[in-house]
Parts: sequence; C-alpha cells; structure tokens
Amino acid sequence: MKFNDRWEWQQAWIFPSAILKRAEPMSISGGSWGPDGLLYVTGHDNPEVYAVQIPRAGSVLEHLATYNINIAGQGIAWDRSDPGVLWGIVRATTHVVASRLK
Repeated sequence: MKFNDRWEWQQAWIFPSAILKRAEPMSISGGSWGPDGLLYVTGHDNPEVYAVQIPRAGSVLEHLATYNINIAGQGIAWDRSDPGVLWGIVRATTHVVASRLK
C-alpha cells in the first residue's frame, strides 16, 4: 500500500498469483526496496527472492525475476553502505547471510 504523509491510503497492489503459489502454504514475509528502485520480496521458507515493480496500470505487481539465494527465512534488507549486497537469514541455523543477486 502507498500512504501520504498523513498516513492516508493512496494506492494498493497485490502480488501475482505465480509468486503467491511459490510461497505456499505461507505468504510473502519480507521485503526491501533495492538500489534499482525495485521491490524485492521473500516467502516464508523457500531460498528465493522475487523482484517486482509497481505496474504502470492495474493492481497486480509485475514479477520481473526470481533469484535463488542462500537464505531460508522472511527477513531481508539491502545494505545501504554497500549497494548490491542483500542480507538475509537462515532461521534453522540463525545465520545472517550476505549475497549479491545475479
């Protein structure tokens, strides 16, 4: 969703069904705006990151790419001090992992 400075709803989008299907039986859990202006999101368990962008028209986000990445968890964040580095977690081992998407 997009809000204005007074936290009033402006616009909303939904995830494409292909991404939601890959995230089953859970949902999209983490997301971070990348240095390229795209939104990168993860599901709950799969070692994947999905790049999406807001569509020019319509309410369904555009799925641009799926990246395999060595994480298994919902938390991701772009490193603002080292552009191109995406941090994620592996819940089972409690490790924090740095990656570069290709």
